[in-house]
Amino acid sequence: MKTLRKALELAYAGTTVNIDSLLEVIGGTSNTEIAGEILLGIYEEPAFEKYVTLDGNKNYAFTHYDKWAERVHYMYLKKKQINRYVKKDDMEYYKTCSLEEFTGLSNPWGNDMTTIYRESLEDEKVFTDCNASTWRSGKPWTPFNELPAPPAEVILMA
Repeated sequence: MKTLRKALELAYAGTTVNIDSLLEVIGGTSNTEIAGEILLGIYEEPAFEKYVTLDGNKNYAFTHYDKWAERVHYMYLKKKQINRYVKKDDMEYYKTCSLEEFTGLSNPWGNDMTTIYRESLEDEKVFTDCNASTWRSGKPWTPFNELPAPPAEVILMA
């Protein structure tokens, strides 16, 4: 804090800003280093890849960065889950029946029933976060809809 105090004194020299008050505010934040950099005017938001692959083959899209917690917030798509109640004796059949038939089920819950989960054809967005170093460890990728257009001569040859 000694170095930070001196930096603030130099940055706010000739003003009526109370350095002790600034240090109190900095100390009350969840990330004192970031708070100090902001007040000194030297904070730079880190750059992150917009899309990365983590966990082997899952693709994720950056949504925003929380500088105070140093967390990257991101989203990914996964298939929606459908659950239905079926008789325990019919469980194997409903694991492999058509999705249309499975979706159309509307059995009430009973003693001889169990719950089966299946993936639907629809995607749902899932939002979550990780630390910045985990995001940086991911392999960058580009979604198909954001690939650059091919050169004109390639289009003419097709």
